[in-house]
Amino acid sequence: MTFKKNWMVLAIPILLCFKCSPQSYQATASLPEPEPGKNPRLVKLIILNEEVMGFNNTTVFIDMLNHKMWKGIEEKLRYVSDEQARTFIRGIVLMMQKEYEQAYRQLAKIPDSAFGCQVGMLKTDCLFELGNKTVNYQHNYQQTMDCTENIDIKEIINTRYRFTRYE
Repeated sequence: MTFKKNWMVLAIPILLCFKCSPQSYQATASLPEPEPGKNPRLVKLIILNEEVMGFNNTTVFIDMLNHKMWKGIEEKLRYVSDEQARTFIRGIVLMMQKEYEQAYRQLAKIPDSAFGCQVGMLKTDCLFELGNKTVNYQHNYQQTMDCTENIDIKEIINTRYRFTRYE
């Protein structure tokens, strides 16, 4: 085989691995049961359910976020009357698009305590993804963990706290 053919044979599995790799953020209605052998740090969960969001039909947004249907999300947001909820979801979209600086600016419009205190968690995530070395991530995550009463969100924040501890 020529070099070109060898390169193609090696490149295809590598490209497939990138395509199949999990996205860094994923929306969910509740904390899934841990799967044996799976690393919980590979996916950073965000809880979007009726209790946290304050409106019904959040499963539509969960599906659209996880399938990266950005235009559809913006269309559906027109029917959400809560401005903070719209801003929160737009911030999540920007994070999933890896636009962390814009996402931080979007989330900064909402109190950290909103949506089960996930705003504070996601703002800290943005700073972490941007590589801001002046931020005490553990302190921020601890404040957010103390803020929320939702057990699932506490567990999600605790996973991020442990991850930053060893970074």
